[in-house]
Amino acid sequence: MTRRVALASCIVLVALLLGGTTGLAGFGDSAAPPIAPAPQTGAANGAAPDTEDGHCITGPDMPLRCFKTEAAMISFLSGGKIQLEPGESALSLGSAQLVTLNIYALLYEHPNRTGEVLAISDDNCSGWNNMPGGWNDRISSTWVANGCSVTLFEHYNLTGTSFYSPAPGHYYVGDAFNDKASSWRLP
Repeated sequence: MTRRVALASCIVLVALLLGGTTGLAGFGDSAAPPIAPAPQTGAANGAAPDTEDGHCITGPDMPLRCFKTEAAMISFLSGGKIQLEPGESALSLGSAQLVTLNIYALLYEHPNRTGEVLAISDDNCSGWNNMPGGWNDRISSTWVANGCSVTLFEHYNLTGTSFYSPAPGHYYVGDAFNDKASSWRLP
């Protein structure tokens, strides 16, 4: 009899720790609603980071940070010193100035360097990472700074087929690799 009481007490304790007593008839308020897990949004569930904040920066050891415009992204990276004019893009700055901001590659959502952009930032054009939330299987074109290159991989952790973008240049990833990149590597 003592073991049954101890077991019942443990069950009640576990139920209380897990968020209520629903379903434990005779042990308190059985009408208490269960605690639902918080919904995941943005990068947590692989969805786009935020439809209004789609111009993003990431790096080998850098969390994803997104902005409403490329101009806001560049302003942030430059500490407010560089302000793009309306209609200008990050590429308006030129390779040398982008490298001073530690941007070595720009990965674009659409062909011809259009759509939202993922800027790859690092101190010395080296490293790798998986595509951050919202960017998996989304890249269509690239730009690469002088003295660097970027390789895109079909799967996470630098596996699967790859697409190499040497420097300097802009590249369409091709029909066979369009919207398939899941990880990237700088030399």
